[in-house]
Amino acid sequence: MRTIKMLSAAIMLLALAGLSSCQKNNVSAPDSATILATDNARIDNESNKLEDVANAVAESKGFELNNGKLEGGALLSILPACATVTIDTLSNPHSIVIDFGSTPCLCDQWDNLYRQGVLTVTWSGPYREKNTVITYNTSNYYRGASPDQMDQINISKTVTNAGPNESGNLVYHIVNTGSMTTYDGQSSTWSADKLKEWVEGESTIDRADDVYKYTGTMSGTNLNGVVYNATIVTPLTKDACNWYVSGVVDIQRDNLPKVTLDYGNGLCDDQATVTVNGQTKTITLH
Repeated sequence: MRTIKMLSAAIMLLALAGLSSCQKNNVSAPDSATILATDNARIDNESNKLEDVANAVAESKGFELNNGKLEGGALLSILPACATVTIDTLSNPHSIVIDFGSTPCLCDQWDNLYRQGVLTVTWSGPYREKNTVITYNTSNYYRGASPDQMDQINISKTVTNAGPNESGNLVYHIVNTGSMTTYDGQSSTWSADKLKEWVEGESTIDRADDVYKYTGTMSGTNLNGVVYNATIVTPLTKDACNWYVSGVVDIQRDNLPKVTLDYGNGLCDDQATVTVNGQTKTITLH
């Protein structure tokens, strides 16, 4: 009888352990998907932000090349006083260097994040001119929510004006690579091949009314070492907001369920949703 009781107790413990394991797996699935989607979005968003601020600086400094002419800027620079801007219009290609310094610099008029390091941008010709090539490269660049939590982000981005499409909208081909090392030593990689269609605002020199739609693919390895491939299944919409305001990305992992990253329905906010196996979580974009 004692043996039977002990055996029954052991079976009960194993059953409870199995139940606990199932419950843990159900919880961890959306959590791991959230990490995956957040890692993919983080470098992508920072790359877009740097492109936006560089173009805004160019415009505010009278360096925006519109049909071969220097135009006065409609947007004021959102850079803080701790960032310095150097413009070279004599060399070919022209360049802008934005230096956030060697210590954390608070971008309180931008997105309230700290930055340090250098962004170098070059233009081979007018932004609206076919075959113009624009490059964006970071050097010793860090970004973080606080001075003691600065992640190093490396970005190399090439944007080529491919000319108008069949709808008459200018299209830009983007080839982008990036990597990130977090303040606590984790690392991730990311790359993208996209098309950016200028769907609104091309007729004006005011960047505030510009709207772009992005299509294409991304891939990388996230902070947990998970390799993934991502496809934009609903075009990502980008306006003057710091983040995409709409669009959907499907993220695939080997032998694991699909992860869907949804940027919303057009509102300018830092929220997106991640869905896997029918479970949805809201994430905050950086």
